[in-house]
Amino acid sequence: MKVSIDIYDLSGKRVATLVNNQQKAAGTYEVNWDVSTVSNGMYIASLRGDGYPVQSMKVSVAK
Repeated sequence: MKVSIDIYDLSGKRVATLVNNQQKAAGTYEVNWDVSTVSNGMYIASLRGDGYPVQSMKVSVAK
């Protein structure tokens, strides 16, 4: 499955791409996000598989 993970601010603007259409086998993976370039606040992490939405979750950044 080709996987993408994008981070969006609450206005819908993409602020980061953590994984960009990479082929991944079934399993568990860990991804790190360097938040030094974004402001404190709420963001949405969006996981897509083969171009289709799989899961979204809220992420809180507090530095």
